[in-house]
Amino acid sequence: MTVCGVVCESECSAFGDSCKGCRQLDGRVSWVPDIGETTCPIFTYVKESNYTSCGVCSKKPCDIWLIETKKTSVTEQEFFKDINSRLNNLRKSNSCILTKNT
Repeated sequence: MTVCGVVCESECSAFGDSCKGCRQLDGRVSWVPDIGETTCPIFTYVKESNYTSCGVCSKKPCDIWLIETKKTSVTEQEFFKDINSRLNNLRKSNSCILTKNT
């Protein structure tokens, strides 16, 4: 699982082809050029904060999720469905602090 809750093997069409996962690629995943970056801003924040994942952060989903990593190629509905899926994955992995904001 990625630091933001994506289960690479089942939820990422690029996994195994153009992507080996954010942890293995140190955040330089295949989709970041789509947002004009070289490294995933979520991965960078998690790493700089010494977190194991977004699951331990009380701010999720934060502006990095909601603004910085939003792709224009997906609809609002697809975008928020993805965010909810990732939050659920983090909860299921027991790496999530449950707060009123989640």
